[in-house]
Amino acid sequence: LESLADYYEVQLELRRKVVQATLYPILMFVFCTAVVLLLIAFVVPKIVEIFIKQKVTLPLPTRVVIFASDSFLAYWWLLAILLVFGGVYAKQRYATPSGRSWFDAFFLKLPIYGMIYRKVSTARIATTLATLLNGGVEVLAALEIVKNIVGNTHMKKALEDARDGVKEGRSLAKELAKSGYFPALLSQMVAIGEKSGKLEGMLTKAGKTFSNEANASISGLTTLLEPLMIISLGIV
Repeated sequence: LESLADYYEVQLELRRKVVQATLYPILMFVFCTAVVLLLIAFVVPKIVEIFIKQKVTLPLPTRVVIFASDSFLAYWWLLAILLVFGGVYAKQRYATPSGRSWFDAFFLKLPIYGMIYRKVSTARIATTLATLLNGGVEVLAALEIVKNIVGNTHMKKALEDARDGVKEGRSLAKELAKSGYFPALLSQMVAIGEKSGKLEGMLTKAGKTFSNEANASISGLTTLLEPLMIISLGIV
C-alpha cells in the first residue's frame, strides 16, 4: 500500500506537469485563432469599403485576404457544420478497432508529440511494473496488469507480445526492443536489471528518467511554441 501511494503521487505529479505545460499553448492557439477570425469577420470588411471607394488596383495579398473574409462571412455556417461533422466522425471512427489502431499509429508517428507520448507512456509502464514487482507480483502477472494502463493499442500489443516471449523463456529486454515502440534506453536498463538481479530498481530509475525527459521535452516545446505563435499571429 505504501508503494502504491508513492506510485499514485508520481503519476499525479507527471499528469499535473503535462497539463500545466500544455495549457498555455492551447490558450495561445485559441486566442490567436479568435483574433484572426475577428479580423476577417469585422475589420477587413470595413477596410474593403475604403478600397472600393478609392477604386484602386489591389495587390495580390490584399485580394487573398478579402477573398478569405468574403468566403468566411458567406459560408461560416458551412464551416461550422463541417467542423461538427468532422468531430463526430472522428469520435465514431476512434471507437472502432480499426479506427483506434489508425489514430494510435498516427499519434506515435507525429514528429514532436509522438516522442513525448512515448516517453510519458514508457515512464508510466516502467514505474507501474517496478511497483508491482516490488510488491511481490510475479513478472508475467505484472506485465498482464501493466498492459491495461496503456491507452495506445500498439504499445499494448507490444506488451502482450513481450509477456508471451517472457513466458516462453526469452529476455524481457529483447522482447521490449523488438517492437520498436519503446525507447532503446528502456531495453538497455531492463537488460542490466535482468543480468544483475535488480530489475525492480532499474525499472524505478527508468521511470524517473523518462518522467524527467518528458517534462524537459514538454517545457522545451512550450518555450518554442510561445514565440512561434506570436510570430505567426504577427505575420497574419
